[in-house]
Amino acid sequence: MSGIPHVQFNGTEESIGGGTNMYPYYLDIYNQLINDESPIEIGLIGYLSGDDGIDLVVDVILTDDVQPGNNKIIFILTYKYGDEYFCTVEKYYEEAFNLSYSDEVGTYEHYFELESNWNIENVSGLVLIQNLSGNRQIYQSSMTQDFQDPIVTMAFMFPEGWTTVGLPLIVSNSNYQSVFPDAIENTLYSFDDGYSLETNLENGEGYWIRFPEQGFSNFVGLEFEEITITINEGWNMISGVSEATSIYSIFDPYDLIVPNTIYNFVNGYNLADDLEPGQGYWLRSNGYGDIMISVNGDNNNLPRLVDRTNDLNIIRINDKLLYFGGDIPEEELLSYSLPPVPPQDALDVRYIDNMRYSRDGGVINLKGMDKLSISYHVLNNEIWKLFNAETGAAYTLKEKGKLDISNFGDLFNLRRTRQ
Repeated sequence: MSGIPHVQFNGTEESIGGGTNMYPYYLDIYNQLINDESPIEIGLIGYLSGDDGIDLVVDVILTDDVQPGNNKIIFILTYKYGDEYFCTVEKYYEEAFNLSYSDEVGTYEHYFELESNWNIENVSGLVLIQNLSGNRQIYQSSMTQDFQDPIVTMAFMFPEGWTTVGLPLIVSNSNYQSVFPDAIENTLYSFDDGYSLETNLENGEGYWIRFPEQGFSNFVGLEFEEITITINEGWNMISGVSEATSIYSIFDPYDLIVPNTIYNFVNGYNLADDLEPGQGYWLRSNGYGDIMISVNGDNNNLPRLVDRTNDLNIIRINDKLLYFGGDIPEEELLSYSLPPVPPQDALDVRYIDNMRYSRDGGVINLKGMDKLSISYHVLNNEIWKLFNAETGAAYTLKEKGKLDISNFGDLFNLRRTRQ
């Protein structure tokens, strides 16, 4: 590479151009490229776009503050014409880089058209984040020669009735009748402090939808590995990326997510450990802001709730678990709250105050059940009673036991008793 400018990109030596096509600023500052201690982390993916184009997609996380000013994100396409004249900068594009503060996240993308006589094996995509004033400091860089065929097909199994869904690929037609052709018409609902009827799905959002019978759909589109989602205070419906990710890898820089409040819906609400592609999820937030879901997320990002359930009484109704008695600290009570009541006919078990824990018992509200299979475990020699609000029948709960009830009504009252 004698006479040809070359640099180290994150520890890997690469040539970055040659001759008059070389982006001139790099001739003076190529040896100043940063290392892994940069205040910016970036993930670069290159996608083939038809037969004649490439999309460079960059996900960005700031790990420290960056001095605001004339900061740019720069997209470069190089071509290797031969071993003697290595990589020529053939395409160049820049736009404002508007992130400045630690924990900010963002996604940037640019499309380059390829020349008809190019061999894709000789093409490289580069991204630089640089201040174009002063010493023209380069904050971070990345390079790829791996351009993925972006169109994939992903099968998705759905149950009969209501279920929660999301869009795990970037699709050309996001109308629900295209994505879920077997869904019952006019049953796609989003949630924003109330349910709203929708016709199109968006990546990162969660939805209710209803199917007349069990079946499967095929998602067809582009995969994505990261997504930034804006959440509001209270309950939100979200969905993940194109691969399964642990909930504990969610990047939550402002500590918005209330621990232990991420739920899926499979025959009722269940606490989720993973975000599966195509599924929708509920999440409770204590404020407004952004979170990021990424296949490369740190599995220790999201804090875990202290498990106090071993000291609580339990009652299972058709395999849905509620807690009672014991003592949960006031500041942890929201972690035992449940998402909004699902649509009509969907199975649901909760205390009437939308909780799955009650210190002193209370009214239990049931939906979507013809028969009840109940099991319970009461600690410390306590005695509780379960009253059928419709029939008046009373059932004593002491130590461990099971009940099978039919023709019950939808409300039960759980109370502590002395006998």
